[in-house]
Order: sequence, then C-alpha cells, then structure tokens
Amino acid sequence: MHMSDKRQNQRDETPPVRKRITLSKSSTRVLRGQEDLSEWDEQELERGRRRGKDGSWRGPPAKVVPLACHQELNRRKFEEAGRILKRSLKDGAEALRKMIVSDTTSDSDRLKAIELLFDRVLGKAPQHVSLDVEVDSEGPEPAWLRLVRNAVVGSLQQARELMDGSPDVVNGEVVGEE
Repeated sequence: MHMSDKRQNQRDETPPVRKRITLSKSSTRVLRGQEDLSEWDEQELERGRRRGKDGSWRGPPAKVVPLACHQELNRRKFEEAGRILKRSLKDGAEALRKMIVSDTTSDSDRLKAIELLFDRVLGKAPQHVSLDVEVDSEGPEPAWLRLVRNAVVGSLQQARELMDGSPDVVNGEVVGEE
C-alpha cells in the first residue's frame, strides 16, 4: 500500500475522541504571555505551575505544561552548562597541552590531541561528500531522485532560474517507496 493511501485510510477512520481540559489560571496566564517565568523556580517550571504561598503544591498536578515553561527551563539549564564549561575551558586547554608535550603520551594519543587542537584553533578541514546513485535506465526516474537533483544547484544562476519558475522545478513530497 502506498504511503498516501495509508494516510487517506487514516482520514476515513473515525477521528479520536477529544477531551476538553481545564487549564489553571497560572497556565492560562503563561499561555497568554502574562506570566513572568523568570520568577519561577525550576520545580515550578518542570511542573508547569506555581507553588502555593506556603511553598506547598496545592491541587491536582497540571495536565499540560506550557511550552514557555519548558523553554525557560531549558534556557536556564543551557545557560548554567555554558557557565560551567567556560570555567573549565582553561583547565581543558592546559590538560590538552600537557598531553601533547608529555613524554609519557603515546604517539597515537598525541596525534589525536594535536588533531583536536588544530580543529578547534584553526578550524576543521572541509569535508567533501560524493554521492553516486544507480538508477534503472529503463524505468522512469524516481521522484525522490528528481527532488534531490533539483535541490542541488551548482551556481547562483541555477538557483535564480529555479526561483523564477523554471519548468525543472519539482514540488513534491516523497511519501514512501514507489
């Protein structure tokens, strides 16, 4: 069965039962952008709700956690991780240097350390990728191959031609094996 046929069959089936949920006032304020999440602690963000004034959790747990709570929690965690890494950067650089100049470091480990240093300081060397796809010359060109072929352009001129509505433009979505 073709993937688009499966999607059509799924649409023809009875839709799932949807339930209404009631959001807390706090969640509603978060969703409307009326809540300052910088004042929330990490547990409140994880739970998607505020503590009571006495510090306890009142009422049932939140049924949904607003995306903004999740994003704020992630922002804080990445910010803290960045601070930790920045404090360790000098130590890491010194350890790498010691490994490179040490007489006890094996040649293979020294070479790996030097490659790491060069990649970080000078930048990685460009990586070249070559793709060769065998296609049955007797049959029609597969849609996925046309999409890939038309997505790769070799010049700015080719890109402009494609943007200007060239007949070579193929709009589509590969939905499964043909």
